[in-house]
Amino acid sequence: MYWLQLTQATTGATVYVNMEHVAVISPSRVGGSNLILVVTETHPRGGRDAARSVTVQETTEEIMDMISRTDEP
Repeated sequence: MYWLQLTQATTGATVYVNMEHVAVISPSRVGGSNLILVVTETHPRGGRDAARSVTVQETTEEIMDMISRTDEP
């Protein structure tokens, strides 16, 4: 698992993101990045896959740099 500590754009709160659930990383219009995560919703009749968007302050380049640093032994 690749967990990254990022900063939520709207609140400035620290969020920890499991990058294995991230399907898309795209630049945000206001700076930072949009992360699209695939999640399983829980429901009494059974869960289903859904997409959730999280906007963070870090740029796409910064996120990719963090990921590449976690790949090093």
